[in-house]
Amino acid sequence: MSTVTQLMHTWERLPLSSVAYHARNCDLSRWFNARAEFALAKRFKASNFPEDFIDSQGKERPDWLRNWILSEVSHCSMLITHTHTHTHTHTHTHTCIRGLH
Repeated sequence: MSTVTQLMHTWERLPLSSVAYHARNCDLSRWFNARAEFALAKRFKASNFPEDFIDSQGKERPDWLRNWILSEVSHCSMLITHTHTHTHTHTHTHTCIRGLH
């Protein structure tokens, strides 16, 4: 996967056991760092799975993690789109999330 959009489509379908595995190994933050998406990489690195994603019965919730990841990327994308609309510069769109159009 070379773009954020491709990665997010994959995360939507990824088995929850794989979501948990990759979260424990900080794979997502490494992937974003490798693509110079430092704000998202830092945000995902700061999350703590499973501790931040445990329900009231003490069960790990990788589904919550997946939803949170998708929400964070979507939120960042909306901020960029909003900024792009107001600045009318296409290059600014690529400073936070490359490949998410």
